[in-house]
Amino acid sequence: MQIVYIILLIVLSYILGSIPTGLILGKVFKGIDIREHGSGNTGATNTVRVLGFKIGIWAFVFDFLKGGFVMGLLWIFNWEQFYILTPFNTEILYGFVAVIGHVYPVYIGFKGGKAMATTAGVILFIEPLIALVAIITFLLVFLKNRIVSIASLSAAGVTLLLMILRPVLYSLFPTFFAGLTNKGLETYALESLVIVIIAVIIFYRHISNLKRLGQGKEFVFKRKQ
Repeated sequence: MQIVYIILLIVLSYILGSIPTGLILGKVFKGIDIREHGSGNTGATNTVRVLGFKIGIWAFVFDFLKGGFVMGLLWIFNWEQFYILTPFNTEILYGFVAVIGHVYPVYIGFKGGKAMATTAGVILFIEPLIALVAIITFLLVFLKNRIVSIASLSAAGVTLLLMILRPVLYSLFPTFFAGLTNKGLETYALESLVIVIIAVIIFYRHISNLKRLGQGKEFVFKRKQ
């Protein structure tokens, strides 16, 4: 029965990840399909651009929560038997499936968002300190140039680097990272591999943004006067 429950949890994570939050918010509050406006993307950034910050921020919140929802269930109910599969802690795989659902949602023809908010939710459950560093990186870069794609890719790059270097950092500063070093090398390797795959997906989803950056046409959020 264990494998059955694992499969059900994986399916649940994908189904939740596939919920097109921005699209739903647009239709409920503005009566519009955000895929027909802005970048045509259903993620949080385009939702903020099209619907405004007060509505769009909820797209980020819900997309963020999608990434860690099933992992949160595992923690709350102490269902270690569904992710502690010696020698691996496979918890991150549930988050990965949620990211895939967000990017390739079954409900709207497998055309979804760009994975940043949902990935942030995954990283928060796996490595809270790295999630904090990624969020700070995003905010600092965004406040400097007001371009979300540059801030997103910067945060993704920092996250990828820190996730890969974790074992080294933890061994060099064991006191500072006390309590965060209880995973085996097999789990670090698995999590790093998953983050590499997610980083590739994020980069791929931002190719159009990179092209617009090269042409000087990428959207810039204007500062309020």
